[in-house]
Amino acid sequence: MNRTEGHSMTMFPEELLAIIAKNVAYSLTLIECEVLKLPIYISVRNLLPLSMTSRQFRRICLPLLFTHVKLGREGDLKRLRDQCIDHEDFISFIRALSIDTGIGQEDIGLIPHLLPLLSGLVQLLLNQIPIHTKLLSVIHSHSLNRVVIDSIKYLPKQTDESNSSGLSKIILRHCGFPYRGVDPTDITLESYLGGGMQITHLSLNRPHLMDEGPQMGIFHGLRELKLYLHSMPTDLSWLPNFSRAHPLLQKITFTKMRFVRALSIDAILPFLEAVGQEGLATNMQVKAVALSRELEFSAEGSHDWRVTGMFLQINGSLERILYLASSFFPRISRLTVENGCCTINELIVALGLFSSLVVVGLSSTFSHIDFGIHQPWEDFSKAVDTHCLPIEAPKILGPMIWYASMIADRVPSIQALYIKEHGDDGPTSSTGCWGVRGYIDLQRINDYSSSNPEMLAHCLKYINYFTGSYRSPDLFPGSLLYSV
Repeated sequence: MNRTEGHSMTMFPEELLAIIAKNVAYSLTLIECEVLKLPIYISVRNLLPLSMTSRQFRRICLPLLFTHVKLGREGDLKRLRDQCIDHEDFISFIRALSIDTGIGQEDIGLIPHLLPLLSGLVQLLLNQIPIHTKLLSVIHSHSLNRVVIDSIKYLPKQTDESNSSGLSKIILRHCGFPYRGVDPTDITLESYLGGGMQITHLSLNRPHLMDEGPQMGIFHGLRELKLYLHSMPTDLSWLPNFSRAHPLLQKITFTKMRFVRALSIDAILPFLEAVGQEGLATNMQVKAVALSRELEFSAEGSHDWRVTGMFLQINGSLERILYLASSFFPRISRLTVENGCCTINELIVALGLFSSLVVVGLSSTFSHIDFGIHQPWEDFSKAVDTHCLPIEAPKILGPMIWYASMIADRVPSIQALYIKEHGDDGPTSSTGCWGVRGYIDLQRINDYSSSNPEMLAHCLKYINYFTGSYRSPDLFPGSLLYSV
């Protein structure tokens, strides 16, 4: 939108302009939703151009621009506190606050003094920030709804009755059981759950233990459950009762599986039998399966679980195996393929069998690319080197983007492509060993042109890579990177 269009829109009622601004502010791509996983997040990239079109839009957008404030450098918290003291109107804008450990120890001690100033705060996100008893007490007395943390090791070891109710506002983003990197004698998960703490994602490294002892309890707020089936036994008889006891649970992922253990998952049994009947069992391994239920559309107590995601390692007969998968799971939205048998062109054709795919993951796929004389991705490769990445990238990135645009054309429902690849260009190459991991945005990739190079940079915003001499900054936590 240019300034002329912005001025012409001021003829509309301000209420309508405010709705437009909010829609722009909260218009995140699927990848941004995947990576950020935040209830409150403002797209400043989208909102800033709108705010500069007219004075009226500037006034409307200003509060939205400060809805979510992120602090990550030393001194940030002190500067925010001073701003709040000097500009009282600014305080009411802030609805979400993210604090990273990079603020330094001195600023961490100021958090209990800052929160009372932020009267409109709804959400607080703490990344590797310890919550001592004083801070927990301030959280309890504040009107905010939720405090998101990434590990129980940052909670106080003991809480008394005066501040333990502050735990009801704590949301643990992810918890592994049995605990990893935590001394279970120091931290008791049950005591935190008893105080009302919520857990959104729970990973069980030994699922069979859930049928034994007191740990078969209620995990408040649980929305996703991940089960690692790498050890025996794999008795999952407790799972139906567990899912009924957690009404907010929307997704169950089975991972680290071998073919024989996949047989214990009833939802994929007909598919496995069909693969076996056609003599293709040795060509395929199911590495992960995700089941989902749509809570809002199901009658209470009768939620139907369906397969919505799969991770298949395929070493032969790829097109036939994917045809069977598309037949048995027509509503599958996520598919990851570790491809050890065919070219990327054959894989793209096979992806066209699916009508509801939203996210596709590819692993060990681009090693089949021929870097001969014919290189249709040459323009993409030049654009990557010129406009997107500051340091020499693996030469595989150009072809990856070119094939990503082909996938976007072939299967329009796919919004994001997740790639995990590594290789070695040889001793004569300037890059040597390389690796690429992350998302390519397919919603906007075909908007790229030589006159619009910044669009390609946006599509690669969530790609990490390394070469023999360079490693790009890690843009997002690996634990939140991708799952089926």
